[in-house]
Amino acid sequence: MVDWHRAQRGRIGEDQSHCNASWYREEAARRELDIPIYGVPVQTRELFGVLHLKGFVIDDTVFYSGASLNNVYLHKLDKYRFDRYHLIRSPELAEAMAGFMAEQFFNDPAVFRLDKPTPSTRSIRKEIRQLRDKLSHSQYRPDPRMRLRTSWRSAPSSASARATG
Repeated sequence: MVDWHRAQRGRIGEDQSHCNASWYREEAARRELDIPIYGVPVQTRELFGVLHLKGFVIDDTVFYSGASLNNVYLHKLDKYRFDRYHLIRSPELAEAMAGFMAEQFFNDPAVFRLDKPTPSTRSIRKEIRQLRDKLSHSQYRPDPRMRLRTSWRSAPSSASARATG
Protein backbone atom coordinates (compact mmCIF):
# COMPACT_ATOMS: atom_id res chain seq x y z
CA MET A 1 0.00 0.00 0.00
CA VAL A 2 1.16 3.47 -0.86
CA ASP A 3 -0.22 7.00 -0.67
CA TRP A 4 -2.71 7.38 -3.56
CA HIS A 5 -1.95 11.08 -4.09
CA ARG A 6 1.84 10.92 -3.86
CA ALA A 7 2.06 7.89 -6.14
CA GLN A 8 0.21 9.73 -8.93
CA ARG A 9 2.19 12.93 -8.65
CA GLY A 10 5.36 13.46 -10.65
CA ARG A 11 8.50 14.92 -9.18
CA ILE A 12 8.80 18.69 -9.14
CA GLY A 13 9.61 19.86 -12.65
CA GLU A 14 8.79 16.52 -14.27
CA ASP A 15 5.90 15.53 -16.48
CA GLN A 16 2.88 14.08 -14.62
CA SER A 17 3.18 10.89 -16.68
CA HIS A 18 6.48 10.11 -14.92
CA CYS A 19 5.03 9.10 -11.56
CA ASN A 20 5.22 5.95 -9.46
CA ALA A 21 1.71 4.80 -10.44
CA SER A 22 2.55 4.86 -14.15
CA TRP A 23 5.76 2.93 -13.43
CA TYR A 24 3.79 0.31 -11.46
CA ARG A 25 1.46 -0.18 -14.46
CA GLU A 26 4.30 -0.26 -16.98
CA GLU A 27 6.26 -2.85 -15.00
CA ALA A 28 3.19 -5.02 -14.42
CA ALA A 29 2.46 -5.06 -18.16
CA ARG A 30 6.06 -5.40 -19.32
CA ARG A 31 6.94 -8.23 -16.96
CA GLU A 32 3.49 -9.83 -16.80
CA LEU A 33 3.49 -9.43 -13.02
CA ASP A 34 0.50 -9.48 -10.70
CA ILE A 35 1.86 -7.82 -7.58
CA PRO A 36 -0.93 -5.69 -6.14
CA ILE A 37 0.03 -2.14 -5.18
CA TYR A 38 -2.88 -0.44 -3.46
CA GLY A 39 -3.26 3.34 -3.39
CA VAL A 40 -4.83 4.61 -0.17
CA PRO A 41 -6.18 8.19 -0.46
CA VAL A 42 -5.64 9.55 3.04
CA GLN A 43 -4.33 13.13 2.81
CA THR A 44 -4.91 15.56 -0.03
CA ARG A 45 -2.30 18.20 0.79
CA GLU A 46 1.04 18.33 2.49
CA LEU A 47 2.17 21.38 4.38
CA PHE A 48 5.45 22.27 6.09
CA GLY A 49 6.95 19.55 8.32
CA VAL A 50 5.04 16.45 7.31
CA LEU A 51 6.04 13.07 8.74
CA HIS A 52 6.46 10.62 5.86
CA LEU A 53 6.44 7.45 7.91
CA LYS A 54 6.93 4.18 6.07
CA GLY A 55 5.72 1.00 7.66
CA PHE A 56 6.21 -2.57 6.54
CA VAL A 57 4.85 -5.83 7.89
CA ILE A 58 7.07 -8.74 6.90
CA ASP A 59 6.24 -12.10 8.46
CA ASP A 60 6.43 -11.47 12.23
CA THR A 61 8.31 -8.16 11.97
CA VAL A 62 7.14 -4.54 11.78
CA PHE A 63 9.63 -2.10 10.24
CA TYR A 64 9.15 1.69 10.57
CA SER A 65 11.23 4.38 8.94
CA GLY A 66 10.80 8.10 8.44
CA ALA A 67 13.38 7.90 5.67
CA SER A 68 13.10 6.57 2.18
CA LEU A 69 14.45 3.06 1.92
CA ASN A 70 17.50 3.58 -0.21
CA ASN A 71 21.21 4.13 0.22
CA VAL A 72 20.89 7.93 0.25
CA TYR A 73 18.92 8.04 3.50
CA LEU A 74 20.00 4.90 5.33
CA HIS A 75 23.67 5.02 4.35
CA LYS A 76 25.69 8.23 4.27
CA LEU A 77 29.42 8.72 3.87
CA ASP A 78 30.25 5.08 4.65
CA LYS A 79 28.21 5.20 7.84
CA TYR A 80 24.97 3.29 8.32
CA ARG A 81 22.13 5.34 9.82
CA PHE A 82 20.64 3.23 12.63
CA ASP A 83 18.77 6.31 13.87
CA ARG A 84 16.49 6.26 10.84
CA TYR A 85 14.39 3.19 11.56
CA HIS A 86 12.82 0.92 14.17
CA LEU A 87 12.59 -2.83 13.70
CA ILE A 88 10.05 -4.58 15.94
CA ARG A 89 9.86 -8.37 15.98
CA SER A 90 6.42 -9.26 17.29
CA PRO A 91 4.11 -11.80 15.67
CA GLU A 92 1.15 -10.34 17.57
CA LEU A 93 1.80 -6.75 16.47
CA ALA A 94 2.48 -7.81 12.88
CA GLU A 95 -0.76 -9.82 12.80
CA ALA A 96 -2.77 -6.95 14.31
CA MET A 97 -1.39 -4.46 11.78
CA ALA A 98 -1.85 -6.76 8.79
CA GLY A 99 -5.40 -7.49 9.96
CA PHE A 100 -6.13 -3.77 10.32
CA MET A 101 -4.90 -3.06 6.79
CA ALA A 102 -6.91 -5.93 5.31
CA GLU A 103 -10.06 -4.91 7.20
CA GLN A 104 -9.83 -1.19 6.48
CA PHE A 105 -8.41 -0.99 2.97
CA PHE A 106 -8.52 -4.02 0.71
CA ASN A 107 -12.27 -3.97 0.01
CA ASP A 108 -12.90 -0.26 0.45
CA PRO A 109 -14.43 1.50 -2.59
CA ALA A 110 -11.89 4.36 -2.28
CA VAL A 111 -8.84 2.08 -2.51
CA PHE A 112 -7.63 0.98 -5.94
CA ARG A 113 -4.71 -0.97 -7.29
CA LEU A 114 -2.21 1.41 -8.85
CA ASP A 115 -0.68 -1.34 -10.98
CA LYS A 116 -3.95 -1.37 -12.98
CA PRO A 117 -5.95 1.46 -14.63
CA THR A 118 -7.47 3.73 -11.97
CA PRO A 119 -10.32 6.25 -11.80
CA SER A 120 -9.60 9.93 -11.34
CA THR A 121 -9.42 11.25 -7.80
CA ARG A 122 -12.26 13.63 -8.60
CA SER A 123 -14.57 10.74 -9.55
CA ILE A 124 -14.11 9.04 -6.15
CA ARG A 125 -14.28 12.10 -3.86
CA LYS A 126 -17.35 10.78 -2.02
CA GLU A 127 -15.66 7.42 -1.38
CA ILE A 128 -12.50 9.17 -0.16
CA ARG A 129 -14.50 11.23 2.36
CA GLN A 130 -16.23 8.07 3.57
CA LEU A 131 -12.88 6.27 3.97
CA ARG A 132 -11.42 9.16 5.99
CA ASP A 133 -14.48 9.18 8.23
CA LYS A 134 -14.28 5.41 8.71
CA LEU A 135 -10.56 5.62 9.56
CA SER A 136 -11.15 8.37 12.13
CA HIS A 137 -13.27 5.88 14.11
CA SER A 138 -11.17 2.76 13.57
CA GLN A 139 -8.61 1.04 15.78
CA TYR A 140 -6.30 -1.95 15.86
CA ARG A 141 -7.92 -5.07 17.26
CA PRO A 142 -5.26 -7.49 18.49
CA ASP A 143 -6.49 -10.78 19.88
CA PRO A 144 -7.01 -10.04 23.62
CA ARG A 145 -5.76 -13.53 24.54
CA MET A 146 -2.33 -12.77 23.06
CA ARG A 147 0.46 -11.42 25.18
CA LEU A 148 2.50 -8.87 23.25
CA ARG A 149 6.14 -9.99 23.10
CA THR A 150 8.50 -7.77 21.20
CA SER A 151 12.13 -7.54 20.24
CA TRP A 152 13.26 -4.01 19.36
CA ARG A 153 16.08 -2.70 17.29
CA SER A 154 16.01 1.05 17.20
CA ALA A 155 18.15 4.14 17.27
CA PRO A 156 21.40 4.00 19.26
CA SER A 157 22.19 6.59 21.92
CA SER A 158 22.23 10.26 20.89
CA ALA A 159 26.04 10.39 20.86
CA SER A 160 26.24 7.40 18.52
CA ALA A 161 23.54 8.83 16.27
CA ARG A 162 25.38 12.17 15.98
CA ALA A 163 28.61 10.36 15.13
CA THR A 164 26.94 8.65 12.18
CA GLY A 165 25.12 11.62 10.77
